[in-house]
Amino acid sequence: MKLILENWKRFINETNDPQRTELEIKFFGNSKDIGAFIYELYKKEKESLFSQGKSPAEISSHHNNISEKIKQEIKSKTGKDIEDAGRGQFRTTYIYDNDLVIKIDVSLDGSGKKMNEEDKNFGTRSDFDIFPRCYSWDTSYEWIILEKVEEINNPQNIVSFFPNNLLTKHYSKYYILLNCIKYKVAMFENNKQEIKLFYDDIQEQIQNNSNLTVENIMEQFNKLPLFNKVCAAIFKFKMDVDDSLREFNCGIGSDDRFVILDSSTKESINTGLSNLSKQQKTWASLRRAAREKQQNQNIVGVTSK
Repeated sequence: MKLILENWKRFINETNDPQRTELEIKFFGNSKDIGAFIYELYKKEKESLFSQGKSPAEISSHHNNISEKIKQEIKSKTGKDIEDAGRGQFRTTYIYDNDLVIKIDVSLDGSGKKMNEEDKNFGTRSDFDIFPRCYSWDTSYEWIILEKVEEINNPQNIVSFFPNNLLTKHYSKYYILLNCIKYKVAMFENNKQEIKLFYDDIQEQIQNNSNLTVENIMEQFNKLPLFNKVCAAIFKFKMDVDDSLREFNCGIGSDDRFVILDSSTKESINTGLSNLSKQQKTWASLRRAAREKQQNQNIVGVTSK
């Protein structure tokens, strides 16, 4: 894995570099094939269930059975293990050989591909290395391969990446951190209403300590490169602060850096909710088409007799 990280920066933005394929083969082995292999296996099983008239919800309920088949196939093909890390509305995630994360699109309308593309765009930026690094991807974004990140399950562990010696004994330092990020983002946006709102929120949280001021707390945070990078990313990509910095949505990268696991923007969240409704309509129309096809086949069969 260290070799992957050492070479990642060399080729991550070199789209036409002939050495890129060679490096991917050398350091990723057959994981690129594994991404496509998993996607095709899942797609085949999903289409089989769909042809039986199963709804999206019913297909989702078969996820564990599908994953068991995939695990067996991968073990037979590579001799390595694959772990099912869960299925969402639009994507399914697997961990390959306890080292790489593979996400595949399982949506009816390609919504998962859009999310994979977003993860790839975030994960290949060298200026914002606070997202999971994307090592490889399908050109149509049917699947992507990301670094494995260890989830942080406690807000105080998130705070540990943003040390502020003025808040070492303050019980609400996690919420102060969030409000300080919101305050700085509001400053970037020149949103006077929110600047005042978050300033007052911080002031209220520290009102019992006469030695603390919003200004000196912000002064300490502003000295931290990570704090500034997170604020800049949230401003640039219109991310939600509370969602981005909550437990289980942050983690520790393979090189021990702080990572935001879900880089969903406010726009993509709204798009995802809209697409869920579209998926339900897509399934209804596809099922009608399948039913009509079956009826036509039955008519042809009766006529031929």
